[in-house]
Amino acid sequence: MPIRFGGQECGGNQTQGGTMKRIAAVIPAGGYGTLDGRSCKLLAKIGGKAILLRVVEAVKAAGFSPVVVVVNKKYGKDIRAAVQEEGHFDVDYVDQPYRRGAADAVMQAVETLNGEETKNFLAVLGEMLFMSPGTMTELAREHITRQAHMSYLTCPHDPAHPLASHMEEYAFVDYESEGRLRVPMYSGRRPSRGTDVIGSAYVFRLEWFKLTFPRIIPMDKQDGFGVEYHLPAFVELAANNGYRFVNFRKFVPLEIFGINTPKHFEVAEQISESVVT
Repeated sequence: MPIRFGGQECGGNQTQGGTMKRIAAVIPAGGYGTLDGRSCKLLAKIGGKAILLRVVEAVKAAGFSPVVVVVNKKYGKDIRAAVQEEGHFDVDYVDQPYRRGAADAVMQAVETLNGEETKNFLAVLGEMLFMSPGTMTELAREHITRQAHMSYLTCPHDPAHPLASHMEEYAFVDYESEGRLRVPMYSGRRPSRGTDVIGSAYVFRLEWFKLTFPRIIPMDKQDGFGVEYHLPAFVELAANNGYRFVNFRKFVPLEIFGINTPKHFEVAEQISESVVT
């Protein structure tokens, strides 16, 4: 059941001019990360449930529809099987043919969405296992209410928080002396206290994303896999080119914590156990 906000529906269908316009959800799960050297990290289980399954279920609980998971050729079959094994037969899948980053993965999914039915969509990474349905719908509500081209979740950095050291390599919002916004990524720079760390959840106007994607500058992380397209680059482009955007600031360190390394997985297990007990 979609969640309603002031006469508008957010997360499922939003009413515009008497026509039901859906807010889709795209979950990039086309990465090649592994925690054991063999299997997809997103299928590793925390509290008895695969990381990706937690994200799929949160998105569905929030009412977003349709839900599209982007997969690669290596792990796609395993991901489909794992999701369907839990009874989620209403999830769609799109293949990402090349290793080109999360923004490219989202673009593969966007090309399959019906622009007449879907005007806006949520993008949340498949590793964000603690992202709540409530935060997703609040982000979508702000996006619709403020008629933004894009909106993104941020969390003010608190060096004293137990998770802070695990998130210091995340993209964050910074400003140059002349006021231009910058989003440092893989630069070796670390956020300072109070800096807005980007939380890997975004809402975009579908057509704006499609028109803007070619303007995104790809990044080479010098890891041997070539250039990739990353979602935080849209933040910089929107802010510096006069587009309407929402920085949805919320102190939710746990919700922006994703699984990138075995250490992150270990921390997530500890968190899950503490919540259960």
